[in-house]
Amino acid sequence: MYLFIFFVFQVSVFANSVLLPEGSFGWQESLDCYKGLSLASQTPLLSLSPSRIDSQKIRDLASDSANARVQSLKCLKDRFGTNSESLIPSYERQMSREFYFMELEWRILTDSSRAYPLTPTEFESAKLYFDTQTKIRNEIHNLTIAILKEKTNQKDKQMEGIFLSFYGSLLREREKFLFSLSSETYNSYVDGLKKRQEKH
Repeated sequence: MYLFIFFVFQVSVFANSVLLPEGSFGWQESLDCYKGLSLASQTPLLSLSPSRIDSQKIRDLASDSANARVQSLKCLKDRFGTNSESLIPSYERQMSREFYFMELEWRILTDSSRAYPLTPTEFESAKLYFDTQTKIRNEIHNLTIAILKEKTNQKDKQMEGIFLSFYGSLLREREKFLFSLSSETYNSYVDGLKKRQEKH
């Protein structure tokens, strides 16, 4: 379950680059395109406090994330040419996996059996965050599919700028959400993630 913790806390490269599920059409090519792409290690929180949100760290990581997606897409389109649309069913399997991890995180977060479950206010904050995250990720996926359908490559800088805004929004929303939790709830939540990891 290492991938789950990696996904939750590091906005995983698997989610940022287009690494298709093992065994699916285009998987080996996506793996070859993935090699060499990496993101800097990230702690759960990038900022020191809610009053000192580190915009530069957020922008740097968002830029790395956007670059990883653009480069992996460019690589796949170079390999498949006008047939890149055939990768969409495999990519949709990847999307399903990402949303499965989000659902799993939600269940852990809202588990009432944790030592410090969410308060009503924290629950509303969590719901708003997950709703926002789902909408942004849907936009990322819709743009990715549109690019795979294109018969010609779009300008890399134009694509990267759009992805940059999406990933920046994801990171800023996550910072605000994590800071909205009490230290007890936050630690209980992290402990719940670790216990889930140990079960897998």
